[in-house]
Amino acid sequence: MPYQLIALVIRLWGGSESLEWIEQVKSKGGIVKVPLGVVLSRYWVPFIALILINLGLTIYYYGGSGYWPYVMRDIVAPKLQIPSEQAYRWALLLGVYGGIGAVVGELLSGFLIRALGLRGGSFIVPSTLLLVLSPFIVYLAFTLNPLSTYASLLMGGILFGLAAAPQTLYFTSIFPTEVRWSAVAFGWNLNASIGPLSTAAVMLILDSSPSSPAMLAIYGSIVMIIGGALLVILGSLIRTREY
Repeated sequence: MPYQLIALVIRLWGGSESLEWIEQVKSKGGIVKVPLGVVLSRYWVPFIALILINLGLTIYYYGGSGYWPYVMRDIVAPKLQIPSEQAYRWALLLGVYGGIGAVVGELLSGFLIRALGLRGGSFIVPSTLLLVLSPFIVYLAFTLNPLSTYASLLMGGILFGLAAAPQTLYFTSIFPTEVRWSAVAFGWNLNASIGPLSTAAVMLILDSSPSSPAMLAIYGSIVMIIGGALLVILGSLIRTREY
């Protein structure tokens, strides 16, 4: 078993193929089989940008409204003396509004890309607004405020959709065709295995939070702010070549 694992690592890393060889195969109409190591060694700058942006959005979801049904029922409700089932039903309702808002945001993302361009602006603007508004969104949700439905729809859902929609278009533009989907698929799957851990992080943070709405909102939005919005902004600031 160890020998097979070592062989797999060597094959994945590979990297012996030169860029000239890749171009020769492409010019002949052949399919280029590029080891994953080529992505990691030769295109590590755009790969870092991909990881930061996609991981940030994944963390924002799982460290944000993605955890509300469980947390609001079992952690927030007891701390704020709110009926658990009422908090649970409210969290599910907010999830519906947030999902609708995300779809609307994705539909509107084309206008944002046209106005600000695919690089930077289309990620930075909605992510910055999410960064600033996250504590306010969490506060309204945790206190079962009727305004939280609008906050989830307009602030959470639409802004998240605006930030998330340009991902695939942007990622495919910063890698050459021979490694494009290897890079995107590997980065996406890597982030999918890491991002959901933010839910556990938020639960631990909230469990140690003081029992006041303001402090719960601050504690509950830490992962959304630091792990989510900031990572997206940092990733979008990385300048890479477009293909």
